[in-house]
Amino acid sequence: LKRGGGFVVIHSATWTKPKADPDVAALVGVGGFTRYRHGTLQVDVVARDHPICKGLPDRISFLDEPYWPPTPPLDTGRVTVLAVSEETDPMTQKPSPQPIFWTCQTGRGRVFGCVPGHYTWTFDGPWFRLLLLRGIAWAGGQPAGRLDHLALRGARFADKQ
Repeated sequence: LKRGGGFVVIHSATWTKPKADPDVAALVGVGGFTRYRHGTLQVDVVARDHPICKGLPDRISFLDEPYWPPTPPLDTGRVTVLAVSEETDPMTQKPSPQPIFWTCQTGRGRVFGCVPGHYTWTFDGPWFRLLLLRGIAWAGGQPAGRLDHLALRGARFADKQ
């Protein structure tokens, strides 16, 4: 990353255990989480102008395992949140938007992170594939849409999503 490389973190690669790690957060934008659940995520795209998000619908539904909140809190000077899911704090019962897809600049390099990816069927979903492929291309310093043509190859449309 210091020399301009790219790095992609998917699902459990975004959560350090047994506790959040500020050194990992400095590297990839997120050092861990404290909560999780299994179920439907209503993911709202919030960075409409980011190359990874161009042309995406406002809301995408996934059946997966979200993690939240990012720990330590995001460094908004380095991390760009691309999409969020409204998650409820079990203690206060208050919902709040939590980052589900993000990018981060580290050194001269780029990081793309995504929380979904717990279930194998998530990788069959065309919207997830499109986001992931665009994140891979973007992190590699390529045009975000470079791999778009691969998103539908072998994708299933009648799955658990």
